[in-house]
Amino acid sequence: MGADISVSKGITTAWLRHQWGLNNLIGETDNKDRTDHRHHAIDAVVIACVDRKLYQTLVYVANDLERRHSELSMRDVHIDPPWHHLREDLEIALEQVIIAHTPQRKLSGELHEVTGAGFIHGLGNVHRKNLDASFTQVDKIIDDRVKEQVQQHLARHNNNPKTAFAENITVLHKDGKTPIKRVRILQSKTTLDKLNKTKFGVKDRQGKVFKWLAFGNLHHVEIIRHQETGAYSGQFVTMMEASHRAKGIKMPKEAIIKTDHGAAYGFIMALHINDLVSVEKDGRRVYYRVQKLDAGVNMIMFRLHTAAKLDDKSEGLHLTVNEKSFITWQLQKHSVNGIGKLTE
Repeated sequence: MGADISVSKGITTAWLRHQWGLNNLIGETDNKDRTDHRHHAIDAVVIACVDRKLYQTLVYVANDLERRHSELSMRDVHIDPPWHHLREDLEIALEQVIIAHTPQRKLSGELHEVTGAGFIHGLGNVHRKNLDASFTQVDKIIDDRVKEQVQQHLARHNNNPKTAFAENITVLHKDGKTPIKRVRILQSKTTLDKLNKTKFGVKDRQGKVFKWLAFGNLHHVEIIRHQETGAYSGQFVTMMEASHRAKGIKMPKEAIIKTDHGAAYGFIMALHINDLVSVEKDGRRVYYRVQKLDAGVNMIMFRLHTAAKLDDKSEGLHLTVNEKSFITWQLQKHSVNGIGKLTE
């Protein structure tokens, strides 16, 4: 069977939005507000109200005004909304609209960063940096003899790294012959135990780790609760660990989301980027999407589900994974099914 489909141009939709006073439903001006995803819903309502007869009438009026060189324009033409309380009804409907974002649950992206770092007991992570015009971290050079040579060289050039380490300038070791091209810099203070938990160790043929790579993106966080103390904690799962679980690398194959964390813990939920959640604010539920996971500070960053931009601090919410987030804020996870029905 064929389908009878009619379309209207964007300029027609914009004109009717203005005519019916719909532009400031989610904004402060008479201009379309693209910072709120609900502007798509407003356009959809307007388009649904434009049948073929109405569209042809508008085109005829516009052509007639142009043909007669009239001093009037389409801004001077008035058309009533399809029903009297259209704006009020749409305003109520927009308050109930939940924007569904696609959760990022696929195993995609880099499992770890390309550039690695070494480790020195008693210091921490170290990495090498080129000695060029952009180098400014002389105080962080690990090797004392190298640091001394670089400092002396820099002093001879009025402590200006742009001239001291310019492309045509050579910095020499104490022997006066060997050039210093790269230096070892302290990246961060840490211990071997922390490295084993937070970074991926690359081994040589003898099985000894010779460099450490930062893990890639986080895949999700598993939120668990201690059965006796009631304390909440977040187990942040990297893309690499999730991939290993799914493929059975260095472990038997298992579900990507681990729900069994031992008899002492109960599984609460798993959250991915773009998952939909709500919190209790002033006696009502306010809906957010997961914007970012931060294992370093045990925190989840949320953004209002309607927000189309990331620079408005008032639309963001940062919560630490702890008892307060679930008791005070009453954090809940939701999903939206194929027909737009919200579920917990």
